[in-house]
Amino acid sequence: MILKLNKFLGICFLMLIAFTSCKDNERDSETIETVETMDEDFENRQMAAGNMNDVIDAVEANPELSTFATGLNAWNVEDSVETMEGEMIIFAPTNMAFSTVRQNTETGSMIAIEDEEMISYHIIRSEDDLAAIKEEIRSMNDTLNLATIQGEDLKLSLDGNALVLTGATGESARITDSIQAGNGMVYIIDKVLLPRDPSKEVIISNEG
Repeated sequence: MILKLNKFLGICFLMLIAFTSCKDNERDSETIETVETMDEDFENRQMAAGNMNDVIDAVEANPELSTFATGLNAWNVEDSVETMEGEMIIFAPTNMAFSTVRQNTETGSMIAIEDEEMISYHIIRSEDDLAAIKEEIRSMNDTLNLATIQGEDLKLSLDGNALVLTGATGESARITDSIQAGNGMVYIIDKVLLPRDPSKEVIISNEG
């Protein structure tokens, strides 16, 4: 009788071990699936970021640049930029920079903020990165003038190793961040740059 009882208890013990092992395997499987799901989500986010291959998409995806993106859409510069060939650089002022312009505008007119002249004055055609631009500035006696698609020049200079952009009205801006896109760069700047002649017709050309 005792032998039968011991045998029964032994079988129960083995069954308990087997049941516990199955549960552990299930938990391990769930853990692996969770990790794989997290990895897949991360890869999807990476792919989504990699698909941001257009400078306009890069501007519109950044909430800090929503005012500038509104200006691009309001004056149809976006359509013109998307048809341009080659790479470009957009110097995009932050919402805070636009807020400062709005406060300094006596009439509070939105034309001073979303005018096509002003928006297109922040865009140049160039395949150079920031390091190449800085080297070119040094080779040009510390001042480089680059034509914008608006038609007037931006003056680029260096303060130490920091790039300084100066508009036609004398307002200067600095780069605070950058976004790499498939067809160019977006450099976020802390000031709005204004052209000298706001009545000038904007002609965007695809010619080199």
